[in-house]
Amino acid sequence: MPAPVIGKLRQLMQNMVQMVMKSINSEILIGDTKYALNSIELEIKLTYSGAIEASLTTVGKFIGTGELSVTGKYALPGAVPTA
Repeated sequence: MPAPVIGKLRQLMQNMVQMVMKSINSEILIGDTKYALNSIELEIKLTYSGAIEASLTTVGKFIGTGELSVTGKYALPGAVPTA
């Protein structure tokens, strides 16, 4: 895969991660109790494949799939984080 394509894909993934991280609340309110975010787990899975074909309508094909999973753990402020 050409380096410029890989660079653009890498930048796209970095932008997506930043967008997801900005959407996570640093605090949540349940009833009258405020909980603070104390840890985040981030898992990224990417799969790329490509093919060169010879036909009238297709010269090449590139397929990419991705999955981004974020888990946040909240606790009372000052509480000792658990594993």
